[in-house]
Amino acid sequence: MIGSAVAKVGGVFAAAVAVCALVALEACTGHGSAPSQFFASDISGVMPDLRFVLEGRGGRPMRAGDLHGKIVMMYFGYTHCPDSCPMEMTHIAQAIRSLGSDARRVRVLFISVDPRRDSPEWLATYLAPMGQQFIGLTGGDSQLADVIRRYRVVSGRGPADANGNYVVYHSTGVFVFDRKGRARLLVQPSETVPQLTRDMRRLLG
Repeated sequence: MIGSAVAKVGGVFAAAVAVCALVALEACTGHGSAPSQFFASDISGVMPDLRFVLEGRGGRPMRAGDLHGKIVMMYFGYTHCPDSCPMEMTHIAQAIRSLGSDARRVRVLFISVDPRRDSPEWLATYLAPMGQQFIGLTGGDSQLADVIRRYRVVSGRGPADANGNYVVYHSTGVFVFDRKGRARLLVQPSETVPQLTRDMRRLLG
């Protein structure tokens, strides 16, 4: 079990990283020139299209093309996360349930930045309660580095405690891609379930 003091430090650091990343993206999107129809930050034309090659359940490779035609939500986290990850997954799951039958047109990618502890099988077990729309992905160091760099994600591992446990610092935004794989939104942790649901309905058309 990760010590509470270490968890608090990790949570504060992760929050600070997320704020910095979000502010930087806000500055790039040119908000202020025209009101957005979304509650989330519109990153159309700012972030690259959906592209990755990672490992899913059973070690089977998954590529962005496998999700063509789906709205894709992408989150970088880890299963030992004490706060932000389970909160965000629960938040997203609530919004997806609110979509009703349209939920089948959405996929949520939980990309682990802690491959030492998060095997594809464990990720599947961790995400199972959230619903069939949730897919756990991981990969080798080079595979993860490519995706992390592509989407400007910040992550790093803290020092291990006496029991070998450690926290992983990571950005907390959720990237949303449309059915053609184009980056459209960056959802902040402050967005409410009704707001997220409305944003998803707009993208689903």
